[in-house]
Amino acid sequence: MSRLLHVSFSVGTPPGAVTDIHRVINDNAIDWAHYISNCYLIWTQIELATWTNILRTVPNMDTGNFFICAIDPNSPIEGWLPKWAWEWLLQYRGVHAQPSVGLLGPPY
Repeated sequence: MSRLLHVSFSVGTPPGAVTDIHRVINDNAIDWAHYISNCYLIWTQIELATWTNILRTVPNMDTGNFFICAIDPNSPIEGWLPKWAWEWLLQYRGVHAQPSVGLLGPPY
């Protein structure tokens, strides 16, 4: 069963740390959106516990942090994201709950 996950992370200062996380997510997710420098939305069939093990393999993660959670497709969602991020997210929520503020992004 496919599901939406949210992953946020903080790794030390090694120059390739974010690249390593990106590689691991790209290699294991069906689809993903990197909407903020330290956050991903992931469409996957992999269980949370397995993602935890996968993220632990990222170099220098032992000195960093990450948080991963499932996004319930029926729960309300709110936020201030670019339009493309809302569109990406909503394609996997189908007809489920839409953001009450519409597809708003930050003012430019």
